Amino acid sequence: MFSRLKEVVRDTRKVRIAAGGFETSRCRPPSQAIFVLVLRDASGVELNKLYYSVAGEANLSRSLDATPKLQVQLDKPAYLGGDTIEVSIRAPYVGAGLITIERDHVYQHQWFKTSTTSSVQRIQLPKDFEGNGYVSVQFVRDPSSEEIFLSPLSYEWRRSPPISRCGRSR
Repeated sequence: MFSRLKEVVRDTRKVRIAAGGFETSRCRPPSQAIFVLVLRDASGVELNKLYYSVAGEANLSRSLDATPKLQVQLDKPAYLGGDTIEVSIRAPYVGAGLITIERDHVYQHQWFKTSTTSSVQRIQLPKDFEGNGYVSVQFVRDPSSEEIFLSPLSYEWRRSPPISRCGRSR
């Protein structure tokens, strides 16, 4: 069975883009999700397509059907040892999970439980952690979840950018 991207049109409107640009505050999404802004010319030809996501806590429908896969996004492109990483997690169901910071072994771990399918969790980097590492999220379905036809375990990981102690005093 293959998954297919599920797209739902939320809004369609005509806009006029001045030479100075386009005011993006007029395109505020109503909730947390992954969105696509498509610009077309007067004849309907697609000129540009921009994907963006809004993180937060909510029960969201999935953009992919049939595949229980986590969607994980880190809040920043770089960190220093001792920083707190905010991990935006979109899960196929509610449940509980484990976030780990790993390299050659697990350096830090954080358990969490959710009551929604989208949440932001936090884990602190060890102060002496530097170099490359991985942020790994394992998530298990709540036994009372209605999503009984999906695998009860889902996981995802992100390679963190190099982490240094620059700017930290010893």
